[in-house]
Amino acid sequence: MKGWIGMSWVVLGLVGCGSARDDAAQTSQAGAAPSQGGATSQGGGPTSQGGASTSQGGATSQGGASTPPDGAQCVNKPGEAKLTYATGSVCAGDGTFTAVEATGCCAHDAPAVADLSIWLSGSVYSGSLPPCEDQSAVDGVSLLLRVEESTVAPFSGTLTQTVIDGARTDVSPNCGQSVIITSFKEHPQIADGTVLQIKQRTVPYDLATADISRITTVIAGKDGSPILVVGVSTSPPSIDANLLPSIGLSADQTPICRWAPSFDPPVRVHLTTGGADCALDSGTRRCCTMLGGSMEVEVPAAVLKSNQDPPVFINVALRRAGLFVSDP
Repeated sequence: MKGWIGMSWVVLGLVGCGSARDDAAQTSQAGAAPSQGGATSQGGGPTSQGGASTSQGGATSQGGASTPPDGAQCVNKPGEAKLTYATGSVCAGDGTFTAVEATGCCAHDAPAVADLSIWLSGSVYSGSLPPCEDQSAVDGVSLLLRVEESTVAPFSGTLTQTVIDGARTDVSPNCGQSVIITSFKEHPQIADGTVLQIKQRTVPYDLATADISRITTVIAGKDGSPILVVGVSTSPPSIDANLLPSIGLSADQTPICRWAPSFDPPVRVHLTTGGADCALDSGTRRCCTMLGGSMEVEVPAAVLKSNQDPPVFINVALRRAGLFVSDP
């Protein structure tokens, strides 16, 4: 099964099996990315590079640019966008993107938000327990992990890989499980002894034109409050109704800007809970209060596909504020 990634410099995906730490993530330069079982996705999803934004409240895009009706005159491609974070903390952002040319085309040098990669594996575990048997996310994974040790190391240039080894305590006898998180110039801080509830699910879309799956992981603390949520190829009305029923998901149908013809345009995303709307554009980050606290919300990609059902694919991450820290 394949989760869409797109023109992403940092892969966001969940792999249910593997044999080496070095396989935990890789960099995609041309629109292909690791997916369930290590294959590459075959198109059909959003593009995580670049994108511009509408202003808060659904107004027209910043700078007075007008979105072209079909993007016929646009020449920039999403894979040419620069992978950079906005200056300052995530909470300093407001979820708007201003990289729109006067014509309404997406700007060539539009910055982008990096995807996260999360991989669950027993075979990677290096502690004293016997390794857990790898499970397929298609069947759904649910486990309790008591963290034994976290190792942070550089991985493939500017990427950082965090390997969290722990004891799976929901099975008897206990076995060793690893969670591998690959990120861009930052890493999560999780103390030894922390108990995590981890759920992961892959749901294939019924599409005749592409092999794409919705892939969702929820990592929560001992009390059940999520500290990290990652959704790949999600689509409205939810990130995953079973794993995260309290969060609604929708997207505007008007593009923020347009890339060259044949590249899907970025759109604005809305995460809703308790009547509150956390709105942000594709390629942006901001903080919102949800899931019991302040969450850093990122949308590496949200694109409109008018000729496909569902018409919108979204990559999204929600991180407990302060969970990730910058690399030294």
